Amino acid sequence: MTTSQISVIDSEVAIEIIDQNIQIVAIENPTAVLISDSGPQGPQGNQGIQGDQGIQGVAATIDVGSVFASEPGSSPSITNVGTSGDAVFNFVIPRGEQGPQGIPGEVQVSDLSYIHIQSVSSNTWTIVHELQFVPSITVVDSAGSVVEGDYSYPDENTVIATFSGGFTGKAYLS
Repeated sequence: MTTSQISVIDSEVAIEIIDQNIQIVAIENPTAVLISDSGPQGPQGNQGIQGDQGIQGVAATIDVGSVFASEPGSSPSITNVGTSGDAVFNFVIPRGEQGPQGIPGEVQVSDLSYIHIQSVSSNTWTIVHELQFVPSITVVDSAGSVVEGDYSYPDENTVIATFSGGFTGKAYLS
């Protein structure tokens, strides 16, 4: 047996619910009702009729405005500098932190060469070429004849050529 009670303020009203049988006693018109317990929910009602179709609206547009890089660690932001129907978004995106130094790349040998001119007769030529590698060498004297010698490479940018006698000429490095 379920019993609920409803009280009405400023009037004498008593409502008693016993096994879904309702008894109501009311005196005068109530101005406020205080409900102390609720009954079980009733079944769902029928669906109402469908309303009229609304008018077709204008499609909004979205464009990208400016994109800026900000300092590393700052907050990204997007700002609409257009309207709600024609949006133009400006973006501010933080740059990443600078990474570590990468390994040096390799120099392409095929495009690099150096010609050394030896204008003072000597049997030892010091050739500084800045090619960043150990090059192949062909030495010719002032008459254009190829001269053989001994070569040492103290570093990747220097060749010391030693010959049996002194002469002037050119060294072709590649």
